[in-house]
Amino acid sequence: MATITFDVVGGFLLSVGIVTIWTRYLRYVIDPIITYPSILIPTLLFGVALVSLYSHPQPPSPNPAIAETALVVGTCVGTALGVWIYHYWQLPTGFGYKLVGVVNIFSDATSLLVARFVIGAIVVALIREFSKRIFLPLLLFCYTPTRSGNKKIVYNKTNYKYTPVDTALKFLTYTAVSFAVVGAPHLCCMLGLFHESDLVVFVK
Repeated sequence: MATITFDVVGGFLLSVGIVTIWTRYLRYVIDPIITYPSILIPTLLFGVALVSLYSHPQPPSPNPAIAETALVVGTCVGTALGVWIYHYWQLPTGFGYKLVGVVNIFSDATSLLVARFVIGAIVVALIREFSKRIFLPLLLFCYTPTRSGNKKIVYNKTNYKYTPVDTALKFLTYTAVSFAVVGAPHLCCMLGLFHESDLVVFVK
């Protein structure tokens, strides 16, 4: 019990320190990276993420630690990748399209806020489900069966949890989800739920 409490308190203090440093200083490192016009940036993002997951300490028994870490790492990679692509291609707000008339349905700020939330939730749900349906069969097909003693273990849709397949699935799925979230405001802008001035766009 004392060990668990120490781990929780230590993790909390470490998180506070990381967040403090991040909000004060690291943005001056991150911003130039995600606005640097080179294809090496996506490569670097994925490389650092994969190395981080590969070097993650392996627990003695199966548990969700690595898979949840992959979820967080994938979320960060997808967000940074989305921002980099929007900057690199200099995509216009709303992707250059405007669906006329939708904004007239929502006349007050509360309705606009609710509409934006619903659109964002739908985008996240669809991308998450779509990604899992694509990546899981592919990962199960590509992953080499392992052996436990004389028994060969083949992962499938019922026993892949807390395995390397689960880790890779979480990473790919939430990379796609966070990438889509970056584009969701542009979708809202197309629907008239955002004004162009509400979106922050990096300028070369």
